Amino acid sequence: MSSPQRIAQMLENLVRLSGFFSRANELGLLDTEQAQRDLQRMILLYGADAYRRHFFESVELAGYETPAREIFLTEPQLFQSPATVDFWHVLVTVDGDEDEIPAMRRTIAAHEQLVEAEEDFGGLIGGLTDDPTYSENGGLFEDIDLEILVTQLAATLDEASPGVWLPPVRSSFGWHVVRLEQVRPGQRQDWEEAREQAEAIARQRHLQQALERLLREFGSEPAEFSEGAIARLRARHRMDAINDAYEREVSELMGSED
Repeated sequence: MSSPQRIAQMLENLVRLSGFFSRANELGLLDTEQAQRDLQRMILLYGADAYRRHFFESVELAGYETPAREIFLTEPQLFQSPATVDFWHVLVTVDGDEDEIPAMRRTIAAHEQLVEAEEDFGGLIGGLTDDPTYSENGGLFEDIDLEILVTQLAATLDEASPGVWLPPVRSSFGWHVVRLEQVRPGQRQDWEEAREQAEAIARQRHLQQALERLLREFGSEPAEFSEGAIARLRARHRMDAINDAYEREVSELMGSED
């Protein structure tokens, strides 16, 4: 709002929107049965969203430390740092389609040399890899979270057993030849590390339980429809239920606490 140009653009858009609405109204475009149904639907969704927000504000606790501590103590598996891996890595890049076959040959040759080698992988990898980080790590990646790796490489290491050079795997970076050295198990977080996550879980569960009670309350109330209302609804929409997209929108609306 500090920019005069942006303010002017917003006002211009508002004037245009008002103009379009006025012309549609003058032509009677809002008086059609379809337009009235759409407007009623928009009002329904707006009202439902307004009440949903009001409901969550009314039931939300001032703080969630106590239930969060209980979750932290009773469900420790939720508060583990991820497992990490150590692995040797060779990257053979592919420079365009014409380089695909030569790169595959280089990869196969590199894999064969590494399989035949005994322990001096670092020195051997230096002459085989195109990885620009080799000067920093000597070909050995340590304490790596699989989540940060390219998908194909992460999947290969996730299924691997330590101490074996794996068949080459292709990714957008090129060909990878890897050997898993060890898996480092995740460590349990202490309370201060886990507190924010635990309180978020406690809040989400509390609001979800409150919403479920509210939905049960609605479900317990008898619903009455005028004679022929369901038949008219089906005929209007030419289907056996209300529009699927509308149902999804309402479900998403009532199922979210944010």
